[in-house]
Amino acid sequence: MRAENAQEILTNIEVQPDLKIATAKVFQSDSMSFYLASVAGEVPCHYHKLSDEMYYIYKGRGRMSVGDAYRDVGEGDIIIIPKGAVHGLKNTTSGDLVIFFITSPPFDPDKDRFVV
Repeated sequence: MRAENAQEILTNIEVQPDLKIATAKVFQSDSMSFYLASVAGEVPCHYHKLSDEMYYIYKGRGRMSVGDAYRDVGEGDIIIIPKGAVHGLKNTTSGDLVIFFITSPPFDPDKDRFVV
């Protein structure tokens, strides 16, 4: 996928009302998965028992929590989230907050997302 295709992918995904995020799987291998997501509001704090995550902020600004730490994030920022760490993300702009996230091992949202 080329970065300029991100907008096309975003137009074809819907926000999950309970999670305030729309996600699209771009790629998956045996060892990792790669997603594109649009954060509509505030993703509730959650954790993953199996997967480490890395967020890359592609567009927009937000407020990220990982464990007890909070920080403002914006375009170009990378956030590392170890498995088991409670984390959340809030869109703090009136526009889009678009992120790429990579998980290892591959992420299964139905089996490895636990909202707290």
